Amino acid sequence: VDDDGCLIPGCGTVSNKDPESKKEINIYPNPANNYIVLLHSSQEITRYQIVSTEGKIMDDFYSYLQDEQIIIPISHFKHGSYFIRAENKKGSSSTLFVKN
Repeated sequence: VDDDGCLIPGCGTVSNKDPESKKEINIYPNPANNYIVLLHSSQEITRYQIVSTEGKIMDDFYSYLQDEQIIIPISHFKHGSYFIRAENKKGSSSTLFVKN
C-alpha cells in the first residue's frame, strides 16, 4: 500500500488533462455521397485539410467559430477513402470518411 492507500502505486494521482485536449473530429454522414457536415466544437481556430489516401490535398480551410457546422461538397471526389486532418495550437488529429 502506498502513501495514498492504493494497492497500485499512483492510483491516487489526479490527472490534470484539459478535457478539450481530446481531439475528435465529428462528421456525418459517413459514408457520404454529395457532402459531409463537419462539426467544429473547438474554441481554437482550426485548420482542416481533406486528404486522399494518396496524400493529395483535396480541400484546405479554417474554422473560427465554436459549434460551427461546415457543409463540405464532395460530389466531385472519386469514390474511396479520405482523411480529414485538423490542426490548432492544442495539437492535431485526423479521421477517415468514405465517399460512395
